[in-house]
Amino acid sequence: MLASGKVLTVDDIKHDAPNGVFYIPIETNRAELFYRKEKSIIHLDHTEVPEVLNGRGIGKVLAQGVFKYVADNNLKMKVHCDFLQHYLEKYGSEYKKFTV
Repeated sequence: MLASGKVLTVDDIKHDAPNGVFYIPIETNRAELFYRKEKSIIHLDHTEVPEVLNGRGIGKVLAQGVFKYVADNNLKMKVHCDFLQHYLEKYGSEYKKFTV
């Protein structure tokens, strides 16, 4: 939850495909998930949440959104980011079938 009381959802995620980033703009900050795409495999490289926004579940929203994107677009994913790997193991069992 943000200071404003707004609860973030996957609908708040923006996708900048040419630059390989999913992001959530929050006030003057931006939480980001960087990736590379090779054919039908998306390589999930790194997640960054500004320190001032840590502990608010923003990384989890990014993880949920990108895993949903992979599933909805019939892609495969290779998870290189430690945070995303942990999230996948703990909460994302339904998305493990999309990993390579």
